[in-house]
Amino acid sequence: MLKEIYDLAPVWVQESMLTCKSRLLQRHRRGRVYADHVREFMRMQWMSRDELAAYQRNLFRRIFNEAREQVPYYRKTFAESGFDPLRYETADDLKGLPLLAKDDLRVRSSDFENPFRATIYVARTGGTTGAPLQSPFDDESMQTSYAIQDHYFQTVGIRFGLPCLYLCGQPVVPHAERRRYCRHDRTTRSLFASVHHLSKQTAGSYLNAIRQFGPVWGMGYSSFAFELARHIIARGETGSLRLAGFMGTSETVTPEMRSVIEEGFCTRLYDYYSSTEGIPFVGQCAAGRYHLHPASGILEVLDERGRPVPPGQPGKLVVTSFKQRKRPLLRYAVNDTGIIAADQDCPCGLKWPVIERICGREAEWVVNRQGKRISQFSHQVFKVVEHVQASQIEQFGADRFVVRLVVDAERRTAVEAAVLRRFPEVLGHAADIQFDFVDAIPRTTGGKCPTVISRV
Repeated sequence: MLKEIYDLAPVWVQESMLTCKSRLLQRHRRGRVYADHVREFMRMQWMSRDELAAYQRNLFRRIFNEAREQVPYYRKTFAESGFDPLRYETADDLKGLPLLAKDDLRVRSSDFENPFRATIYVARTGGTTGAPLQSPFDDESMQTSYAIQDHYFQTVGIRFGLPCLYLCGQPVVPHAERRRYCRHDRTTRSLFASVHHLSKQTAGSYLNAIRQFGPVWGMGYSSFAFELARHIIARGETGSLRLAGFMGTSETVTPEMRSVIEEGFCTRLYDYYSSTEGIPFVGQCAAGRYHLHPASGILEVLDERGRPVPPGQPGKLVVTSFKQRKRPLLRYAVNDTGIIAADQDCPCGLKWPVIERICGREAEWVVNRQGKRISQFSHQVFKVVEHVQASQIEQFGADRFVVRLVVDAERRTAVEAAVLRRFPEVLGHAADIQFDFVDAIPRTTGGKCPTVISRV
C-alpha cells in the first residue's frame, strides 16, 4: 500500500518519503556501535600480521563462544565434534567441522539464529540460482557490517557522508516515470539513479540530474556504471562529470568495464566483494590488489574434496563471518570461487590477507561437454570481438547457448561471425548458438545485469 502511494506521489513527496525512510535506517546502520567500530578499525589498520592474527583469534572466540551458548546448531555441532571455540588458534582448527550450504540456512533457518538478539532488518538475496535466501540482522550485526564497509572506503580516500551517486537496484523511481529518473535522499546526501530507465533517449536526463546534484563519489552495480559511462563517452561529454572514486559491487568487473568507467567518470574504480548474508568483506586497495578486511572474517579456499588448495590456485570459497551475530556463519560454502595470492606483500602497506581474485559465482560459470567449468567465459569470448557494446550469454546445455548482444545494426554480421569463431576456442567444442540482438541487456528484478546465466 505504501509503495502504491509512493509511486503515485509527486517527485518532491517521493524524495521526502525516501529521506524519512533513510533517516530511520541510519539509526540501525550507523549508531553508537558503528562509531565505536570505525575507531577500532582505524587503530587496527596498520597492525602487523602477528597482531592481526591475535585480533582475529579474539574475535572468533568471542563470537562463536556466544554461538555455542545461544544458537541451537552450534550448541549441537560443537558438542558432537568436541570443538571448543575458546581454544581456536587458526583456520586449521576448523577442518573437522561441517560445511554449511545455502539450503541449510533456508530450510532450517531457526536452528542457526540467536534468539537472544532481536531482528531489526531482514536482507534478501536475488535468488538467481534458486529460492531467495533471507538473512536476519540485529543492530550490532548491521552496524558492524556498515562500519567495515565505510572503513574500507576510507582506506582508498572515500568518506561516507560526502555527496554520493548511488547506482543500485532500489525501486525508488516508478516504472511509469517518463521524465525524471533520479531521486535525492537528503539524509545520506545520495542521488539514487534508476537502473531500469536508462537508454540512448533518456541518458541526457540522467546526466543533467547527476551534474546538477554534484556527487563527489559513486557506488553500486558496475554494469550500470559501465552503461552510464558509455553514454557519457558517446555524447562527447567526457570530463563533464568527475568522481573521486567509484565503488563497484555485486558483479564481476571485466577489463573493458573498468576502462570505460574510469574514462567516462574520470575516476578510479575500486571493486569490492561482499553479500547480504554477512560474509567477509574483500576490497581492492589503492595499489589495485584485493584484501580481506580482517575484522570481517576468515576465508578458506578448498578443492572438491574439502582440502585447502595452495596459494595461486583456484578453489571453492568457504567463509567464516565476524559480521553476523544474529545468524553466525561458520564454514559457509558461498558457491563462489577464488584464489589466495601467493605473494602476500602489497605496495599499499596493509598487512591484510591478499586475495588474488574472486573468480565469480559458480552459477555464472559455463560448463562444457567434458564437465569442465570455465570461469570468466564472457570475458574470454569478447576480449577479441570488437564493436560489442554489451553482452549476455545464457547456457541451456553443454552445447546450447543464447547470446544477447547490443551492437550497431551495420556491424551485426561481422560480430556474429567473430563470436562463432571465438566461442568454440574458449568452450573447447562446437555449440548451437542463437543470437539475439537487443537494444539493452535485460536486468534482473534486483537491477543486476549478469554477463553469464547458467541453466546447467
